[in-house]
Amino acid sequence: EALKALGYVAGGAPAPSKMSHNFLMQVRLDSIGTVVYSDFIRHPEWGKSLQDSHSPRKLVTIDNDRFYIISEPRQTIFLYRKNEEFRNLIMEGVTDLVPRSDGKRLYIVRQKRISLLDLEGGGPDRTDASLEKLFPCLGLCSDPKNNLYVLMEKRIRKMNEEGRTIRTYEVSVPDSRLLAIDEEENLYLGVLGEIQKWSPGGVRLRSFGRSELPGGICSLAVDSKGDLWVLEKDAPAVTIFDRNGEKKGFFIYNSYDEKWERPVPCLQLFICLDRIYILDSWEGIF
Repeated sequence: EALKALGYVAGGAPAPSKMSHNFLMQVRLDSIGTVVYSDFIRHPEWGKSLQDSHSPRKLVTIDNDRFYIISEPRQTIFLYRKNEEFRNLIMEGVTDLVPRSDGKRLYIVRQKRISLLDLEGGGPDRTDASLEKLFPCLGLCSDPKNNLYVLMEKRIRKMNEEGRTIRTYEVSVPDSRLLAIDEEENLYLGVLGEIQKWSPGGVRLRSFGRSELPGGICSLAVDSKGDLWVLEKDAPAVTIFDRNGEKKGFFIYNSYDEKWERPVPCLQLFICLDRIYILDSWEGIF
């Protein structure tokens, strides 16, 4: 009902066979605003048993075609394309990643240091002076204008594509999934059970969401309309806020009842163009 009020119609996620073990759900909004469960992405090693620690941890894409996925337990990067097999990029110990706008390189974080991985040449990752000094790095994020946001222990550095620092924010979060940036370069941070909105100039504008997010905050993403989507930490639930922090809608992303016997291990909500991606490491949840 909440999605219908927003002009969406939610359908139940398909129930795969017991051995399917799907963990990444791809959702899209079609031309009439209907939420469509359109695909599942799964590596053969993910979730062979409940005791298996193999699972996706984070996904990024800039074109809804090439997906770069960090997979546990070795924190390996996989490249996934729908009509191809998973390709292991032979890069372990990666804790975060952001693609360059040209799609030819990835910013990656290993041992809290930032480097660039050449996707076309296939060579080793490299560092430069502007990136090397940003240590320790907790994570990376980017905005629609291709600025890079470097999460450090007590601040966030905003850098342009040339590697020049153009703003420092005296606030931070421990994980890039708790940071989202809109087209106006406003920052949304999941901090202490609430959402904080910061202006491009570094001014804290407002806080909201504390009463609407009982399951805690797992991941944030901004869509093309400027609405903020928040995935809860311990429940398969997504809440949508407008740019002023007003709640617009709420939905459960699977067919379970609203009562869960144990916390649901939600991992990430990511939006690219008209596609919404939800990562969840609970075996057989869909």
